[in-house]
Amino acid sequence: VGGASGLCLMIGFFSGVEMLCFANACSVLPPRMAGIVTGFVNGVVMLGGSLLQQFIGYVLDRLWDGTMTTQGTRAYSTADFQSAFYLLGGCLVVTLLISVFLKSQRKSLTAI
Repeated sequence: VGGASGLCLMIGFFSGVEMLCFANACSVLPPRMAGIVTGFVNGVVMLGGSLLQQFIGYVLDRLWDGTMTTQGTRAYSTADFQSAFYLLGGCLVVTLLISVFLKSQRKSLTAI
């Protein structure tokens, strides 16, 4: 139970940074466009996640050596999964580099 609680805590902590994407996107546009930009950012996030799953599956398919389980499904080695998940690390590095170039937009809090 302790390990699962720690894992959930880490997932919540590290996933919370996604909210900064919405706040940053809303800070560069007029307040009247907050709904549109929030929907757009959310769409990009969901699209990115769904495409990344497909790319990981594609890499696994390319690395598959033809081994099948007794149930008739494909069997992948640990090395295959590690190679496929390097894609996630690559995306992490790219997003880290992109985030360095984001500019802070400070606006005064005024009534709309």
